[in-house]
Amino acid sequence: MSFNTVFFYSQVGADSFDFKPVFSYIKDYLSEKDILFGNLETVLAGDTKNYSGYPYFNSPNELAEALKYAGFDFLFTANNHANDRGFNGVKRTIDVLRKINIVPLGTTIPGDSIENYNLFVRKGLRFGVLSYTYGTNYYEFDLYPEKYVNQIDTLKIKSDIEKLKNRNADLVIVYFHFGTEYDKRVDSYQKKNNRKNC
Repeated sequence: MSFNTVFFYSQVGADSFDFKPVFSYIKDYLSEKDILFGNLETVLAGDTKNYSGYPYFNSPNELAEALKYAGFDFLFTANNHANDRGFNGVKRTIDVLRKINIVPLGTTIPGDSIENYNLFVRKGLRFGVLSYTYGTNYYEFDLYPEKYVNQIDTLKIKSDIEKLKNRNADLVIVYFHFGTEYDKRVDSYQKKNNRKNC
């Protein structure tokens, strides 16, 4: 389903949206879990940045509210669309998600650190979650997105894993956003980086 199809289906006013019906058929299934992760492959940069689909995404806040309604606890925000509206889009996305108690993973703002935001406890299990992307779309005003969007860097990833282990994580989950678009086969880049980080 395209962005435009979902966008116009969810529009209930000139500048208001309700995405909850999009999830109505799967909400009960998604709710049957202890923890629910998802990949947020858009930003919530606000209506002053214009809502849009491919190739540079920006979605209304109501999308995040619908994801919370559907049961998502964590959203991976390190992906190729994370920088579609630059640092301000990254920061606003993090702010919107945190306000509704969804944990964003893979993007940071000044003052964030792995020590503060990547170790969790559920039902007695201490688990760490890390998220990285192969890269991001170009944004003319923010030329160094690696400062706030986690990029796949094997040395950094190993360091981040060790930090979580040193904080007595029982389990460390590492999410990679990579692969050849529209191809279900594992490519050589994926194989190489999985071996390096095991």
